[in-house]
Amino acid sequence: MPAMQSLKILPIILILFIFKVQGQENTNFLNDKLFTLDDNYLPDGLLKTKSIVLIKMPETGVDHKRGNWKKLAKEIHGYIVTRGIDPVWYFYFDDIYAGPDLSKSIANSLITREIENVVILKMINERSYDLYITTFNKDEYFFKHGQKSVKIHAITTAQINRNLARLIDRKDLIRENLMVLDAPEYYNQASLIRGKRFQQYAVDLKLDKLAIPDLKSSGNTLIPVNLPASPNDKNKLSTVDSMQVSPDLQSTLKQYPYNYDFLRYNFDEQAIRKKGYPFVLLWLHNTAPMIQSLLKYPTVNEGAIKTSNQNKVEDRELLVYKFYIKHIYTGDVYLGTTWDADTNWQKALQNHIEQFNKIIKP
Repeated sequence: MPAMQSLKILPIILILFIFKVQGQENTNFLNDKLFTLDDNYLPDGLLKTKSIVLIKMPETGVDHKRGNWKKLAKEIHGYIVTRGIDPVWYFYFDDIYAGPDLSKSIANSLITREIENVVILKMINERSYDLYITTFNKDEYFFKHGQKSVKIHAITTAQINRNLARLIDRKDLIRENLMVLDAPEYYNQASLIRGKRFQQYAVDLKLDKLAIPDLKSSGNTLIPVNLPASPNDKNKLSTVDSMQVSPDLQSTLKQYPYNYDFLRYNFDEQAIRKKGYPFVLLWLHNTAPMIQSLLKYPTVNEGAIKTSNQNKVEDRELLVYKFYIKHIYTGDVYLGTTWDADTNWQKALQNHIEQFNKIIKP
């Protein structure tokens, strides 16, 4: 290839690389930029108040499947309880952002259990780990962008243990957590459905306007609506100009036959209702068995999971999207008449709308 052609192609490759990296940062934002790092920081009450532990593994394959995160949880658990930390629950990191209703349910559970601290273990690869310790922000965002955290980097979890022990000794924290769990306890108390559960569609949508959260996407992945933001950002509730909405979302919603508006979603659904939107479109992103359990599907214990094209998939760790519509005042949820989940968020939403149109004739 001539030198001049190589020089012309190089900027294009660089631009594509930048966009790829930005997309990865959008969907995997757990990095040093999330916090204000302080090597000498620990929450004052770390050894006398309750904590949760979030585990993050390297994603594998185009479907971003998780590794054996519970094995890693068991490995780190013995170390942190030895240091006097009281881990009440373990979560996979992505699950706290797996859908608006799930985020609210988890946050409420943490507030009820008086959780004060968050320990995050991020496995980068087999020889690289980051441990963050910070505080729980007492809302659905879980963290405030830029809040203080310590970071311990190590090549093994045993090295994390040693470094954490030295830091605790240096801080001279008083240990009051004596009754701690011998093994990790995984959170399973999410309660998503406040009202009634309907495996059908809401006929009232012919008359009532539907609120559509302004979903951002990166390829096949939806970016969570509650990434840590400044208080001013998360308190805004406004109608979004359609020119600012994702083209993929706009094109998919063209199939929906009734009235809707795009809104900045900030978890204040009563404010959404007061603006004239009785219904809101929501979703979950998790394994099919977990979503079926959260939404009370009767097929949760079956060996195979049906995808939207009705092909049976034995891989129960495959992550899928499932959309549903909630009536804000009653808390009733409308799941649709079929299991319409898909690994691609746009396809899952398209499935939901297409079946809606078949049942609720425009």
